[in-house]
Amino acid sequence: AAAVAACCLVGAAADAGEREFKAIPAAESFTGYVLTEGLDMPWEILWGPDGNLWVTERMGKRVTRVDPRTGAKKLVGEIPDAFAGPQHEGVLGMAFGPDFSGGANRDVYVYYTLKDGDKRWGRIVRFEYDAGTEKFGPQHIVIDNLPAGDDHNGGRLRVGPDRKLYLTIGEQGHNQFGNACLPIEAQRIPNVCDVEWKNYNAYRGKTLRLNHD
Repeated sequence: AAAVAACCLVGAAADAGEREFKAIPAAESFTGYVLTEGLDMPWEILWGPDGNLWVTERMGKRVTRVDPRTGAKKLVGEIPDAFAGPQHEGVLGMAFGPDFSGGANRDVYVYYTLKDGDKRWGRIVRFEYDAGTEKFGPQHIVIDNLPAGDDHNGGRLRVGPDRKLYLTIGEQGHNQFGNACLPIEAQRIPNVCDVEWKNYNAYRGKTLRLNHD
């Protein structure tokens, strides 16, 4: 996926002699090159304000930055408490704070899943990126105990034009395969008691909008 995302820029870089890239098959009118390898199940790929590709590695439980000119990789941060199951679990979505490119504010938001025994849940955290060390600082939890499952966790994270955080939570594979007896809850709206008691079960299959704190 990283190769496809960067193919045009990488092709120009290769022509400039910065590095030779291995060509790959691509649809007509496109030229594809292998930009980098060894990513452990990449999930989110974003163009960073610094001109690099930022990648979450679902199974690798980390965030990696890739130079689109050379393919060089740099570890930005690790999330060791994430649970990386065989399907759609681990370090998933990522979003830059709305003021990331402003210099002082370098917040990066990440969504990942956790597991303790039979309990699975999701969490949004905020990292402050240190431009000096090019690493994440300590994580700060934005919201915890969101519903998660062993399949279809979604986990896409974006900052909207209203500067709010948006998170998609998948239906988690309910009503299919090993989860065939679990109901799809995408149409069930949380009630007042659910909100007051922080019962997030009805958030499956929803898009959430949150404040940054």
